[in-house]
Amino acid sequence: AYQANHEMNELGGELETDMLIEPIFLACYVVELIIKLAVHRLYYFCNKDMGWNLFDFGLVVFSAIDWILLFMSRETGANVTFARSLRLFKIGKILRIFRAMRFLKELRVMISSIVGSVSSLLWSFVMIGMILYTFALFFIQQMTVELAKEDVENHLWQQQRHYFRNVERTSLTLLQSSLGGLDWDVVFTLIEPLGLIYVMAFVFYIAFFNFAVLNILTGIFVENAMKLCRPTKTEMMAEQRRLDEQDRKDLTELFTAMDLDDRGVIRKEDFVAFAKSPEIMQHLRVIGLNPTNPELVFETIVGGDADRIKLSDGVERACRQRGPASSLEVHGLLLRFAKIEQGIEIFRGCLDQLVARTASLESICHSTPSAKPARTKLSV
Repeated sequence: AYQANHEMNELGGELETDMLIEPIFLACYVVELIIKLAVHRLYYFCNKDMGWNLFDFGLVVFSAIDWILLFMSRETGANVTFARSLRLFKIGKILRIFRAMRFLKELRVMISSIVGSVSSLLWSFVMIGMILYTFALFFIQQMTVELAKEDVENHLWQQQRHYFRNVERTSLTLLQSSLGGLDWDVVFTLIEPLGLIYVMAFVFYIAFFNFAVLNILTGIFVENAMKLCRPTKTEMMAEQRRLDEQDRKDLTELFTAMDLDDRGVIRKEDFVAFAKSPEIMQHLRVIGLNPTNPELVFETIVGGDADRIKLSDGVERACRQRGPASSLEVHGLLLRFAKIEQGIEIFRGCLDQLVARTASLESICHSTPSAKPARTKLSV
């Protein structure tokens, strides 16, 4: 900007420091590009940041061409007006800051939304052109008949001839009357002599264009902008990490208040007594722990029937149990239940086999006659 202002004030005069400052900046850009190419090699042009990488590469190339042509112009005195126009590409160097500087996130989102809406913008132009072309043909056909029978010296005839002299000009007139470039009452005055049908058609066109077309296009652009405004994975991870740290800090403060003896241990009776307080219940509900049944909450955190737990362990377990159960946790429980049912079925089969064997042994024992012991007489 300073160089452009100086050239405008001096009408083409160049700064004396151009040949010193420009090579320094160009050397920094070239060294940066060479280091990146040495590290990434061809992957530099096909990774997820290939758009920005190609932008930086083109920026360096255009800067080098710009400096070389300026140097040649000083040596040979040639006209390098085209070379000076290449300096506009240096403005794009600022765009790289938008990725790294978090305080420009809103501006970066706006630029991304505009760039992402280019395709929709082009198709919007096509649709608007079709609408204008259709209505322009409709009006110009009757306007031709009207102009053929009017006086050339009439001021109204001259205005009609000016704004409706061909299809292109008629389309532009309709567009101007729709977007505020031309008061649509002026166009209404020119169309009014054509008859009631054309007057109603023009009023319908104005209402249709402003209430339907523009609102539909606005909705499309807003939808594209909302898609591009979604946070990236890195931003989502950072936000989730921040929320986890905040919840862990809140739970630590809450459990510390429950440790009445300052021993770093939370007892069940203290937890239940605190959890019944309306303020503590609301605090636990905001964090994601349902305090409706404090005894059950404490047993879930402890993982058993113990009546106390260390403060640090309680904080970590409570953080893992925040919020509703996830789909993965539910499917994990279903898998465990399925394994338990499978084990029960195996145990039942083994028990049935054992009962069958016991029954067979009993039947064998009952079917075999028992031997009676022989009696002998003892003579004295």
